[in-house]
Amino acid sequence: MSPFPLIYGPSLLLNGIENKNEFGDIWARAGTLGISNPIGAFINQDGKDSTRYALYFTQSGLGLPDRDYYFQEDERSVGLQKAYQEMLAQLFKLAQIDDSEKRAQTVYALEARIAKAHWTRVENRDRIKTYNKKTTDEIKGMLSSFDLKAFLEISGVSNESTFVVRQPSFLEGLNATIETVSLDQWKDYFKARILIDFAPYLSDPFAQAHFNFYNKTLGGQEEPEPRARRAVNLVNGS
Repeated sequence: MSPFPLIYGPSLLLNGIENKNEFGDIWARAGTLGISNPIGAFINQDGKDSTRYALYFTQSGLGLPDRDYYFQEDERSVGLQKAYQEMLAQLFKLAQIDDSEKRAQTVYALEARIAKAHWTRVENRDRIKTYNKKTTDEIKGMLSSFDLKAFLEISGVSNESTFVVRQPSFLEGLNATIETVSLDQWKDYFKARILIDFAPYLSDPFAQAHFNFYNKTLGGQEEPEPRARRAVNLVNGS
């Protein structure tokens, strides 16, 4: 049995996936546990009707901060790409998952494919371009290889008839990636998402690996806050 029960349940769930038709179910359940996935969803005031709220779909699913981190070739960017993959391999190894370095490379390659469909920061700042009201059937057309019905039902929003899609072409690109990437590669990707999102709350080796990349390498923070302080901040933030 895994020495870290917090991720044991979600990992078993992933290992039991038999086909990609289950992604709608799995991705929605992951969201309820705070595990990120390629489709981000949030509720906010409707950008064109201040009297109501709307559910927004937005691009997500990357371990690096932005799409450009995957494609820039300057020395710093290449160093960050390498450091990220090293962190992934370390988390896999700590989780007692075999072939940690190979799996880290697989996850990075899949994220790079997802990133290709992401909009740039400049495009995402365009409030007009990122406001695309779509019906459920229209979104199904963009995500034909994804069980949108299960995703909406488990997320608790199946009664909604329209949604605001911030980046329509991203959903189409994600659909192509779902179709072409193997199920085993997707499983490795979601194991990585579980490990990254839960690492700060696991034992010190996991937390330190996460801190070293995200806080120290990316953010310049030299030392982590005491765990007790982090716990208080988590509660306050909730």
